[in-house]
Amino acid sequence: MFRVPLKKAFVYLEPAGLAVFFSLSLVFFLFHVIFESRIIPGVRILGVGSAAGLTFKEAENRTVQAYSEYETSPMTLDFGVREVVLSPNDLGVSLEATASVQRAFEVSRSGSLLSDLLTEVRTFFFGQTIEPAYVLNDSVWASKVGDIWQSFAGHPARFVYANGLAVEPELPGLSVSKAELEKEILAAVLSLEDSHLFNFPQVKSSLTAQILSRSYQKVLGLLDGRPSVYFGDQNFPMSESRFLEMLSFSKEGTPSANLAAVSEFVDSLASKINRPSRALSFSAQGNKILSFSPGEEGFSLDEPAAKKTLALSILKGNSQKIYLPVRAEPAKVVANDYGIKDLLGEGVSDFSGSIAGRVKNIQVAAGKLNGILVSPGDVFSFDDSVGEISAATGYDYAYIISEGRTVLGTGGGVCQVSTTVFRAALYSGLPIVERTAHAYRVHYYEQGSPLGMDATVFSPSVDLKFKNDTPGYILITSEVAGTKLYFRIYGTGDGRQTQISSPVIISSSPAPAPLYQDDQTLPKGEIKQVDFAAPGAEVYFERTVSRNGQVLDQDKFVSNYRPWQAIYLVGTKV
Repeated sequence: MFRVPLKKAFVYLEPAGLAVFFSLSLVFFLFHVIFESRIIPGVRILGVGSAAGLTFKEAENRTVQAYSEYETSPMTLDFGVREVVLSPNDLGVSLEATASVQRAFEVSRSGSLLSDLLTEVRTFFFGQTIEPAYVLNDSVWASKVGDIWQSFAGHPARFVYANGLAVEPELPGLSVSKAELEKEILAAVLSLEDSHLFNFPQVKSSLTAQILSRSYQKVLGLLDGRPSVYFGDQNFPMSESRFLEMLSFSKEGTPSANLAAVSEFVDSLASKINRPSRALSFSAQGNKILSFSPGEEGFSLDEPAAKKTLALSILKGNSQKIYLPVRAEPAKVVANDYGIKDLLGEGVSDFSGSIAGRVKNIQVAAGKLNGILVSPGDVFSFDDSVGEISAATGYDYAYIISEGRTVLGTGGGVCQVSTTVFRAALYSGLPIVERTAHAYRVHYYEQGSPLGMDATVFSPSVDLKFKNDTPGYILITSEVAGTKLYFRIYGTGDGRQTQISSPVIISSSPAPAPLYQDDQTLPKGEIKQVDFAAPGAEVYFERTVSRNGQVLDQDKFVSNYRPWQAIYLVGTKV
């Protein structure tokens, strides 16, 4: 084997080898010294251009300016059938300049000497373009792209209503999914070009205006005879446009029910009608309620039944009235130690036409009775519960009957309260221990109520009393709503039922001639009517309280009203 001495070989290779070695080393050294804090050659940032040799800050400044201008500049998206012009910001797209520059700066800085060297060579000869980093405002993006997608959905010919029924021609649409559209629009935005052409296939509906026009008279009749939708007495009007949405058409133009639109309409009604039940709850101290929330039955729209009924009726064209079916939701009960869980009965009266003092007295007396608890077996006394009636206890002056004359007196109107309590006890099926009818008919107590269902009080001789013969406590509540007074009695329902007959008039007599009384508080010559003529009558009604067909109590309430004259006050004040 031929051997060359090492020293001779080294000496032989020295001129060429050392030159190449030192040249490459020098180039490598100088390259990394020059580009230590700069972007390497061949790197481009999309929308900015070449970034070679730029420091991070220099590249960032250029990129910020370029991206901020592009974000707010109009961009044309051409879909063939129509163009959409908006900016990236309109779509909720924000370009991130700093993040994009960071990507450019990190080219050939992986930390691997060989890998970085290869990247530098490849980038130098072939270049590398950095795509922009971006952030999406998801809600804006979804909304805007969704609007674009909907606008290109196209539609068949359809009926519209604007000052009359008309046919709107069919509109071609684009065959593209929402996900694909989002992908393509985002790519267009990130291309940083001011216009982009999309090549989505177009679709046309086979239901043309010519075909749909054949059903014009039929649809006109259905429109004129569209159903009226009710929940109780409440009407939910259906506009012409809303009704037309609930029609769909076959390829021959024959109308049928659009079940999706019918369902949407019923869903909108449910949000207006549905009412959750409310639990009866209260807190008490002794025999007085501190806070009270009455239970209330709830209800919800029976949507499947309502949708079926409406879908059938829209094709009849006979102006049918649809009463929406509902499902009742019983009131919940919060457990309590008093056994109060059911509404036993309610009394109501109307005090329309009362003067301010009378209204105040009704409110004061009703307030004193609101929240009273009556123990099982105890007798409720109106006089005892209301207490003293005087100016000191909050009452005002109102007209009362005293010694056959209508005069101003403290507490006028309290008998409206006792009358309403009497009615609540009647309908609750509670035994009436003491009740006295008025001496004459008072028009307040006959406003919307049967004759003979009143009760007068005058402490201490005339009282209204009834007994709590239920298994638990009873709770008395009052409410003044507008010109109506309500009393409700709650307790433990034991299945009793109450039937009250219509009033029976045994005899009657006409009202006397009007009475005029001098009044020194009114200006001279002024005439003011303070009472109204009422014929006399002897009347009665009967009440039967039963449970499971067995009569528990049977009452006959008799009232003898003497005829009463209209009374006018004549001013004498000078």
